[in-house]
This record gives sequence, structure tokens and C-alpha cells, in this order.
Amino acid sequence: MFERYLTGKLSIFFKISKMKNIKLIILLSILINYEFSFGQTDIGLNITGNYCGIWGPDKPQNFTPNWGYGGGGYLNFNSSSTLSPIIELNYAHRTFDFTEPIILLDNSSLNVLEKNDFIEIPLMIKFQKSDGVFSSNILLGWQASFLLYNEQILSASSDGHIITATDYYDFKNNFYEYGFLFGAGFQYRNYILQGRYYFAMRNIHGGDISREMRYNTLSVSLGYQLNYKPPKSFRKYSFWRELKYKIQRKF
Repeated sequence: MFERYLTGKLSIFFKISKMKNIKLIILLSILINYEFSFGQTDIGLNITGNYCGIWGPDKPQNFTPNWGYGGGGYLNFNSSSTLSPIIELNYAHRTFDFTEPIILLDNSSLNVLEKNDFIEIPLMIKFQKSDGVFSSNILLGWQASFLLYNEQILSASSDGHIITATDYYDFKNNFYEYGFLFGAGFQYRNYILQGRYYFAMRNIHGGDISREMRYNTLSVSLGYQLNYKPPKSFRKYSFWRELKYKIQRKF
């Protein structure tokens, strides 16, 4: 009897739980759809090119910045017409290389190429000025980056002989870093052009013995807002008519 009673109670519980889960999924779907279509949160995607630099007292003299790439998505919470917080989730590939002499070795050189992949989470405040379907903005914020993949390609020589490079460059990359960023951009309807500068506050490498050098990157991104809706008075305007309106407003 007790087993039959317990089985009945459990079946009722799982039916109720299943109904609650279904109701929760339906409610979340409605909220997401409403926010996407009518809400105050901008949702978009971006692709990025980043020019990877390094700063710090141990920065190599013959350092060569290289272009990397990335992309991701963002949520822009429009709390007001001029000020809004933004959160992003991006992938970024950063690469750099340098050549330098090895201390205490004559006619020597150490060649380093580093390739690093990160997940970046920027948190920013956007100051925006809108004029019809055109807008300009300034960004200020903070960013955390988490290392996904690291590759070091090393070579070293002295007096024409190949030597072991890891004796002079055997550093482990930090799993995470953080820093500040600022930038500016423009938006025309769905399309966004933006430039940013990021400088890290944590060293690239960790451990007791490491070089004191950190990332600073200049990035340029192209974005697309998925749920953009123009003001009603501009929905049938052509690009040239909108540009004419913008110029007339300026002058």
C-alpha cells in the first residue's frame, strides 16, 4: 500500500513539475521574444580586427605588433536616450612576435612568436548622441579576458649555433587578465563602426619568474544590430535623404 501511495504521489509531483517547466519555458520564450521585438535592449553581432601591442618595462625592443581577429555579440541596455550599459561576449585571437639578443651571449638572438586565443567579456558605459537614424557614441569600461589556447613558437642561436630557446623564454601564460578600455563609434540604422583601445593591467605571463609586459590592443569592429527599428518618420527615407537631413541639422 505504501509503495502504491508513494508511486502515486511521485507521479503527481513529476506531472506538476513538468507542467511548471513547460510554463516556465513558455514564459521565458514570450519575454525573450518581447524584449527582442519591442523591448529596450539592443541585440547585435560584431566582427573585429585587433592590432596587438605590448606595454611594460620588459617590452622587447624589436617587438612587432600583428593583426588578429575576433567576433561576438552584445546586449545594449537602453536605460536612457544618452546613457546605457553594454555587456559583450567575444572571441579574440591575438598574436605578436619579437627578436632580441640573449643577455651574456655574444652574437645571439632569441625569436619568439606567440599566438593566443581569448574569451573577452567587456562591461562598458555608452554615451550616445542620436540624430534620426544616425548616432555617435563614446565608450568607457572594463574588460576581463580568459585564455582558451596558447602557442609559443621559439628559436634561438648563438655564434651561428642553434641553442635551446626554452632556457631563455620558458614562461607560462596567465589564465586570465583584466584591464580598461575606451572607444568611439558611429551607427547608421543597423550598421555600426567602432574603434577601441584596451590596455591590460595584468602581465601576460605568470609565475615567480616572468617578464613584466602586458597587452594593449587597438581594435576596429563592424557590427549589426539585429532588432533595430528606425523612428517612424525615417522608415521610408533613402540613405541620401537621411544624409541630407543630417547635414541640414548640422548647418
